[in-house]
Amino acid sequence: EFSATNSAYAGMILGYSMIRNNQGYTGDNTADSKITLNQTSYTLIESVEGTKAGVTFIAPPSGNVEIEFYAMFQSTNDTVAFGLSSSDSSYTEIEDLQTYNSNIVYFDESDYHPINIRWVLEGLSGSNTVYIWYKVLSGTAYLYHGESYHHSTTYHYPPITTKVTALPATFSITGD
Repeated sequence: EFSATNSAYAGMILGYSMIRNNQGYTGDNTADSKITLNQTSYTLIESVEGTKAGVTFIAPPSGNVEIEFYAMFQSTNDTVAFGLSSSDSSYTEIEDLQTYNSNIVYFDESDYHPINIRWVLEGLSGSNTVYIWYKVLSGTAYLYHGESYHHSTTYHYPPITTKVTALPATFSITGD
């Protein structure tokens, strides 16, 4: 063991989930490959097929983890906020520090960009489940995943992923 006390498993992936449309070409159906973000109150990110953006994991000895959410995002002048919830049925904020509610994702043109949002949770123990929720402050945006069909062409987008990585017991915090 070459890590700080209670830091065993630091850097280890503790949980991972994926949303990816793999239905194949289904005519002009693009609904299966995108998640529409258009709700003005916090709403669970969930695929058409019902797969939820969330992950279950066992806390490491340090009690500290990083949650990383990755998706292909498309919008036109839309503002979207993201937060972590311990429930998939109602927005049960883990703590206000984990609700990113001020212009987290905003593009000023019609663009497709990968987004990568991270949260650091401390003081955890036992089994934990977190879900990714969103709300739009303005407009309608989309998350694309897997295979899509548009204008006689099949497109392939990366999956939407949620990953939990163990952090060491102590790490540098600046700006407090």
